[in-house]
Amino acid sequence: MKTTKDYYFDRKIILENLLIQDNQSQPQQQMVPKMLVVIDQKVGDYKILAAGVKSGAKVLIIDFHRDGVEQITVALQEHIEISSIHIVSHGSPGCLYLGNSQLSLDTLNQYAPQLRSWFSPALLLYGCNVACGDAGAEFIERLNQLTGAKIAASATPTGNKALGGNWELEVTTDEMAVSLAFAIALQESYSGVLASGDLDSSFGNNPTVTSDISFSSDEARIVALQTDGKIVVVEGSSNSIPGDLVLARYDSDASLDQSFGDKGIVTIDIVGSLLEGVNSIALQLDGKIILVGQTNTDNSANFALVRYNSDGSLDNSFGSNGIVTNNLEGGSDLASSVVLQPDGKIILVGQANTDNSANFALVRYNSDGSLDTSFGSNGVVTTNLEGDSDLASGVTLQPDGKIILVGQANTDNSANFALVRYNSDGSLDSSFGTNDIATTDTVSNPDNFGGITLQSDGKILLAGSSFNENNFNFNLVRYNSDGSIDTSFGSNGIVTVGGSDQAYSVAFGADGRIIAVGDINDQLVVVAYNSSEETFSIHVSDEASTESEGTLTINTINNIGDVTINGGSFNIDVGGVITPSSSVSITSNSNVTVDKINPINSGGAAGSLTIETPSLTITNGANVTVSDSNINVVSNIDDILQRNISTDNVDNTEPINAGGNITINADSITSISAVDNTNPINAGGSIVFSGGSLTITNSSGSEITPDDINTISNDSVFFLNKTPEDIFLLIGSPNQGQLQFTLTERDTSFVNEIGVFIVDDLQGRINGIAPDDPGYLQAALERGQVIFSSLADNVFPELNSTRQLSFDTETRLGFYLVQDDTTDNVLADLAAGRTSTNVFLNFSDANPDSLDYLEVSPLEENSFQLNWEDSFAEGEVDFNDLVLTVEITDNSPPLGTQLQGGQQAELIDLRDQITGIVEAEFVINSDAAFDNSFGFYVVDNPNGSIGSLNPGDSGYAQAAVSNRVDLASGLPGKALLAPFLIADATPKEFLITNPNNQSGQGPLAYFAYMEANSDGFDHVRLLGDNLFGFEDLEGGGDADYNDLVVAVNFL
Repeated sequence: MKTTKDYYFDRKIILENLLIQDNQSQPQQQMVPKMLVVIDQKVGDYKILAAGVKSGAKVLIIDFHRDGVEQITVALQEHIEISSIHIVSHGSPGCLYLGNSQLSLDTLNQYAPQLRSWFSPALLLYGCNVACGDAGAEFIERLNQLTGAKIAASATPTGNKALGGNWELEVTTDEMAVSLAFAIALQESYSGVLASGDLDSSFGNNPTVTSDISFSSDEARIVALQTDGKIVVVEGSSNSIPGDLVLARYDSDASLDQSFGDKGIVTIDIVGSLLEGVNSIALQLDGKIILVGQTNTDNSANFALVRYNSDGSLDNSFGSNGIVTNNLEGGSDLASSVVLQPDGKIILVGQANTDNSANFALVRYNSDGSLDTSFGSNGVVTTNLEGDSDLASGVTLQPDGKIILVGQANTDNSANFALVRYNSDGSLDSSFGTNDIATTDTVSNPDNFGGITLQSDGKILLAGSSFNENNFNFNLVRYNSDGSIDTSFGSNGIVTVGGSDQAYSVAFGADGRIIAVGDINDQLVVVAYNSSEETFSIHVSDEASTESEGTLTINTINNIGDVTINGGSFNIDVGGVITPSSSVSITSNSNVTVDKINPINSGGAAGSLTIETPSLTITNGANVTVSDSNINVVSNIDDILQRNISTDNVDNTEPINAGGNITINADSITSISAVDNTNPINAGGSIVFSGGSLTITNSSGSEITPDDINTISNDSVFFLNKTPEDIFLLIGSPNQGQLQFTLTERDTSFVNEIGVFIVDDLQGRINGIAPDDPGYLQAALERGQVIFSSLADNVFPELNSTRQLSFDTETRLGFYLVQDDTTDNVLADLAAGRTSTNVFLNFSDANPDSLDYLEVSPLEENSFQLNWEDSFAEGEVDFNDLVLTVEITDNSPPLGTQLQGGQQAELIDLRDQITGIVEAEFVINSDAAFDNSFGFYVVDNPNGSIGSLNPGDSGYAQAAVSNRVDLASGLPGKALLAPFLIADATPKEFLITNPNNQSGQGPLAYFAYMEANSDGFDHVRLLGDNLFGFEDLEGGGDADYNDLVVAVNFL
């Protein structure tokens, strides 16, 4: 089994995977690491992540006490062979949290010298949302400039797909293959921080826990969750000592943690005061616990902080014996919330009272509890807002270090939501709000703050409650990043739920929804909102073309705009609160049927549905936008494959390839206008309009008949297209077409082989075997054809590697690359039960390392470029190791090539040439020390039989060389010919000295059939149409296949 062991070098923690067998450590071959995976210790379950990296990677765990950028820089100095750096940490737009530091827009200049020494070609950033928004884009661009590395980064939450997250690094600075550091199993199993929201029956007593703290009345006031799953709770109690509080810690199963305090409990007594209160809690990464509140001394309430060690004892290194108190402006002060900066400093917010008013208060402490004199006035900032009683209830940090306080601004008549933003030095941010302040009246009185969170785009979301007409209302308010109200949210920036309701906290789910927690009518509730009321998306993954029997009901808080449905096939009944001004757009990757356009009210308020323009739109992937209430059954569309048709405006500047049938049944007149007949639409099926009448007008408004327009046609044209998964599709007619492959560039030391294979569907399955199933590689290669091999460091630049292959209409194609080997050798290994890790397919799921080795880009119409990367081990990932083009051609197939590309089929097939000798010239290139001979011999069938002899039989080599043809005048018609090479001898010398072709007995002959070779190795490669490369050394030698290269040109 695999275990994880921690090694410490220069105070860094590097985790290495060890293979333990039978509880005994076995020596292993040391793997040279090419990948450095950096994991911040603050990330949950970081050891699980470290154990799940791919084999051969080095893992650096960042110590959260020290500067993370410096730790990475030192590690790279010790491992100069690193080809890619993967940084796994918490993130926000334009910011990564590394150790006790931030790598952000504000700190890039500070870290520029270190970043310029990061010599890795690739830098992959997993931090949530680090590449999101303008800040993220600027951060990635500047980091690219400083490091010179290609960068891939996340613009969304990173985590388990099953829980709403993903493992995609969506933003890249250059064209690059994104190869993740973690195995698929880890990606699927990593739990992250997401939770289902269901009560956990394994926790406590179904699923609650109560603790008697030995007082007459106990209540839990504040709770926090440690990274190890333990739960820290501040509880209030009533006994003979007024106002005492206790701090309790529970294990993850809800039992009191016996290692904490006195059997899990610590009694809080701040400097012996008579009235105490704890209003907030913060957990440091080192396990220490900070409590924040106030203490009453000398008839005055002061800010108070207490820090405990992880065992519950007071931390004597903090303040005075673990306690810090401060009086701010001479009156009674209230500390309401706390936040920890990444550098360990502590920010406390609340209220500072004087004789005349109560103001927003902000205090920053150093990590030892002393006031940070670089902040505000000796560590303290107070702000008077609108009246005589202002209270800061919450605080959050922006990625750029700015501080947002939120709470209430009170006047004699009302209490409003209030936000104030400060620069990192405590000065007011003049770019925020009006006069540095943003206040909002929700048309209720008062407005009470509950929670705050930042969106990835910098917008600020508040949750709270407002009192109106004898009830509290549940409120959400959203601000733009400059402090102005976001009028696109709810009703002028506000969403309100009526009743007797209060909101206490707000956050974002992994799917982007807004999650608010509070109570409605005295019941605990969790409410999920869409982050935008404008568009709702429903994703259907069912690839089959089936109809749903259910009903789609859309309920919204406010009127909505477009509703978008992606994928699948549906019957749609629309009802609820959709208004007449709304419209429905249906976008699908398969067929779509729309019934009953007239709305059905499904329990909501009476509504109606209006789709304003009758239209049929067909775009990439069979996308359909459908019409108005006059059409009951709008369309029945079968397998439409690409491009755009619009009945409102047909602009056909490029051909449209439809490959299926379109049927429109209309009860009223259907009109098509503004037809631009630049190029024909080529539908490989039929387009039928039935029912009602059909009118087609051109761009000038003149009516035309179908005979006047060729935009709807069934021409005999063959088309080439591809899916996002790089499956190529052959569409149209005639029933068979020709594809030409041309090698345009090579930059590799390997002699690679490129092949193509036929798949059964758009998921790439072969006889029911999916790309990630066992046995897929063998199934693909057995169906495959070799396109050609490419010589490394080709010393024959005049060679033209082209291949022309025939395929039937409706064929789906995949591609593969064999690294420094041949398809025939790999199939022989698979047949012998050996595994192969040097074949890379266009499906990353089918590759042994789950990497994507192929990039495909369109050229001109019906033409694409294939860029292959043949190894990620050497550091440079440029996808130019092999570059070839594929295009449709009208040329006839080259003579003799019908069988070439099959298994052990480096053959010339002239069986359809019924007369005489076919004239040919033989162009020979050689880069060998041997004086080699070559020739062709006639075989009876593609398996290589000569009479009763088969390849591998005794006497086969002698019969083959004896039956060689005379090449002086050409090659014989009505014959199937196979090549051979004799190493450093003539055919006559071979027949005299070693006719049985035995190793060590004389010169050896090598054939296209591996069974006929004494070493069982593949000595002949197809380099193009009628172009063959030979290897003349036994056992494959240097396997360069340029010892003899023969081109057969028919005249």
